Amino acid sequence: MNKKGEIYIADEPDRPMTDIFEFAEEEVADQALNAGAVKPWKGAVKEPEDHLPVDKSQPDETYTLDYVYGYRCADSRQNAYYNPDGNIVYMTASLGIILDKANNTQTFFGGGEVGNDSKQEAND
Repeated sequence: MNKKGEIYIADEPDRPMTDIFEFAEEEVADQALNAGAVKPWKGAVKEPEDHLPVDKSQPDETYTLDYVYGYRCADSRQNAYYNPDGNIVYMTASLGIILDKANNTQTFFGGGEVGNDSKQEAND
């Protein structure tokens, strides 16, 4: 722009008339495929050679639930009810809970022990 606000194009006789951003179609396709393929940790992360073997046996410890805090209501509807005894019945996590309001105690169902099987394999 000049001082009057007019736009002008300077004469550039040495400038090539072809577009400098022209690429072969194959080159553009290769760049698009490899755009998200940068994984710098690939060469740096290696499995240790002297690690212990994987132990898939069950631990010797057991657990018992005393009380479950919380209730999931953000994306679930109509999952809290009163049973005939007047206790509140609801689900949270993988447990069914019966809450006795009078004594503030809970009874649990579900949430049992699960197998140590791969989820990548089909089972009957």
